[in-house]
Amino acid sequence: MYDAIEYHKGIEKIEIDKSMIHAARNTHGYYIEALKKKKDEAVDEQRKLKAAKKELEKKKKNIMMSARNEIENLDSEIEKLI
Repeated sequence: MYDAIEYHKGIEKIEIDKSMIHAARNTHGYYIEALKKKKDEAVDEQRKLKAAKKELEKKKKNIMMSARNEIENLDSEIEKLI
C-alpha cells in the first residue's frame, strides 16, 4: 500500500474504484480461508503420517512373528539332533 501511495505521489492522487473497495472488504475472508486451508493440509499430513506409522508397525509385527517361527523351527531341529 505504501509503495502505491509513493508511486502516485500522494494519497489524494490515487483513484479508488469498486475493485479496490471489494478487495479491501474481502481481505479478511481470504485470510480466514487461507488459514483453514493450511490447517486442513496439516491435518491431512498428520493422517498420512499416522497411517504410514501403523503400516510400518504392522510390517514389524509380521517380521517378528516369522522370525519367532523360524527360531522355533531351528530349536526343534536342534532338539531332534540331540
